[in-house]
Amino acid sequence: MSWYMRLDNIKIKTWKDLVDAFLKQYKFNLEIAHDRTILMAMEKENQEYVRAYMQRWRDKATYVQPPLIDTKMVMLFANTFQSPYYKHLIGSSAQHFHELVRIAERIEQAMKRGKIEGSAMDSRTMMRDDSEYG
Repeated sequence: MSWYMRLDNIKIKTWKDLVDAFLKQYKFNLEIAHDRTILMAMEKENQEYVRAYMQRWRDKATYVQPPLIDTKMVMLFANTFQSPYYKHLIGSSAQHFHELVRIAERIEQAMKRGKIEGSAMDSRTMMRDDSEYG
């Protein structure tokens, strides 16, 4: 909006002029488009909840070209986790992204309850209660 308001209305006489000005201003976004390597390099932060990480990862995934099919998203997302998540996720039979997220959330809950050891995030580092994400 601020970019639009700063436009010189003398130079913008047609819709084509507006399109050209927009592309000139924001063309860099096309040149730095997200690709799969950006997704593969992402990691869940120690105190980050699975749901928050999934949303952050999925936000970036929406910009990847060509768009990812669900099975590819499952593989890429699972591979971004560290142990003990990784060992449990890689052994799962999740075929769809939402299934993998549910499994990761179950792992997170088991870690909070001390049923899975070796986590980077234990119950003392969790800052919110279980009810936040349903």
